[in-house]
Amino acid sequence: MTYEEVVKKAQEIVAKADASGIKDHLSIQYNITGEGEGAFYMELKDGRIEVQPYDYKDRDILVTAE
Repeated sequence: MTYEEVVKKAQEIVAKADASGIKDHLSIQYNITGEGEGAFYMELKDGRIEVQPYDYKDRDILVTAE
């Protein structure tokens, strides 16, 4: 799976999620190593979830996966 496919799949998954009850802010950066290598972040904010293919320097959580 390529990096672009990983990000697109994450975006598809969160598009189906209902975060309307979440009013807090949470940012999670995912660092993928190996196949599909790259970084993207997921941000929960104002009842919405967003996934973007960027580093998030002011993150709350950092996840590294292979």
